[in-house]
Amino acid sequence: MFDADKDTFGGFTWIDLENRSEYFVADHLRRTTMAVCIGGVEGFGLPPLEAMASGAIPCGYPGAHGPDEFVTSDNGIWSKTDEPEDIFAAMKKAAQMRPKSQRHKKLLAVGQSTAARYRSAVAAEKLVEFWSEHAPRTRNL
Repeated sequence: MFDADKDTFGGFTWIDLENRSEYFVADHLRRTTMAVCIGGVEGFGLPPLEAMASGAIPCGYPGAHGPDEFVTSDNGIWSKTDEPEDIFAAMKKAAQMRPKSQRHKKLLAVGQSTAARYRSAVAAEKLVEFWSEHAPRTRNL
């Protein structure tokens, strides 16, 4: 599949991030232009958010369940299924995008904004808000 498209992907360095330390992943994501997501059994879809937060454009399949909450056509280039052909098509679109184009800039900005909604401080605030409303007696425990 990739052999047929050496013109599109020949200039890319491919790095497998699976089972790597968080420092290794963060270091490589902050220096990349796109991050390929294959979804699989991701429950929430952390890899796409990590890519967005680092300034990479996520592409591919974000996962089947949790990502519905934050995946849009404005924050990544997504395939509808986890079929290799669909993921490859999303990768190809991302790889062919002109850096600094309006589309590229929008994907980066919306991705950063999306990722910011899931920062730990924001999440902690929302948890306190939720429990304060639904179980106010626990607030003083």
